[in-house]
Amino acid sequence: AYSDVTATAITALALEEFNLYYTLHVDHFTTYLVVEPHRKNIWLSWYPEEKIKEDTREAYRKSYVDLLRLTTQPNLPTQDAAERKYTFKLNHYDPVDKLSLGQYSAYLRYRYAQSAYAGGDYDRAIVHLESALQRENRRAFLVLRGAAELQRTAARPNLVSGSLDELFDQWTEEPTNRYLPRAILQYFDEQQRLLLTGNRPETTRQLLADYLDRAPAGQVAWTNQIMQLQNLRLLDLYVQRDQVDLAREQAEELHLGFPDSTAYTELLADVVFTQLRRRHLRGEAFRTELNRLAEQYPALRTKPAFRELQLREQALLIRDLFAEDRLPEALAALTVFDEMLLDIPIDQDLNLWTMTAYHAAADFYFRQDDFTASLRYLDKALVYSPKDDYLLHRREVVGRY
Repeated sequence: AYSDVTATAITALALEEFNLYYTLHVDHFTTYLVVEPHRKNIWLSWYPEEKIKEDTREAYRKSYVDLLRLTTQPNLPTQDAAERKYTFKLNHYDPVDKLSLGQYSAYLRYRYAQSAYAGGDYDRAIVHLESALQRENRRAFLVLRGAAELQRTAARPNLVSGSLDELFDQWTEEPTNRYLPRAILQYFDEQQRLLLTGNRPETTRQLLADYLDRAPAGQVAWTNQIMQLQNLRLLDLYVQRDQVDLAREQAEELHLGFPDSTAYTELLADVVFTQLRRRHLRGEAFRTELNRLAEQYPALRTKPAFRELQLREQALLIRDLFAEDRLPEALAALTVFDEMLLDIPIDQDLNLWTMTAYHAAADFYFRQDDFTASLRYLDKALVYSPKDDYLLHRREVVGRY
């Protein structure tokens, strides 16, 4: 699958390795990067610029705008060359835009989808486009997805057809028809995803309200489906844009609406713990906030991330208490730590905290010339990290005393 896309990606990774600044770009059907754009301005492309004529680009733009009319913008008026160029940049890629590696990864999936589409594998094309959309909300992905859906529909018998207005009218007449609500849901998602490519994702709320107003009365399951779909799309968008506070609002809505859903609890846990880590709280303030979240969302207590954070904070507390020679408090905290370990499977990621806690105790008793106690705590640390070179060396040194 080696192409200009993979060549550009490999070059970008090499530049990353050598700490050279660069920018990534997509120009119509090719990719390029600019190395040190404010200094040397080295332009690298695997298609020589002189071999791609402007009439080739214009033909590509015209074909793409024609595709827009068949998919996401059926009411797009006839345009001249200048208007087509603007429409193309708005709905595809603008060569002046600088792409992140994450966006470039999405473009790579888009090219895979184009290849699958050209080969007639429309299902595979849709899979690649969904993968691209998980990385970036871009209209080009929705346009090609719409084309793949059209091709797939043409190859299969269509159980329902008509405009959105016609589908709602038919559903009102046949409220038990199971195909109509699915088709309407697909219409909704296509419109919603198109809106989410813009800068005002909140406009999808009005779209949802319009659909809910038009649905026949008593469609509880469908109402839940469409609301879940919107929350999930918004959650995905806010995660992509690293807007953690907004992502948490969506995750909370899903969790409160469907408290028995393990998947939604996992989503909420991921967002909550990301948000907590970014607050950079330390010590007692962190433990207080962690416990408050556990009281607010009891299901979080069972999550590995919660247990890891809880274990980490307790280990750091033990370390600080022993360092301050506050023995009674340190031993009480160590007892709590021991009890935590009964319910937590310790793996390579967690044994750092067992080493922290037990080594702190071993070091304290070594300073007190209680070498037997020091060895006892080093042995407890070695239970969880039996091959750790530092602990083995430390035990050998203490053993000589």
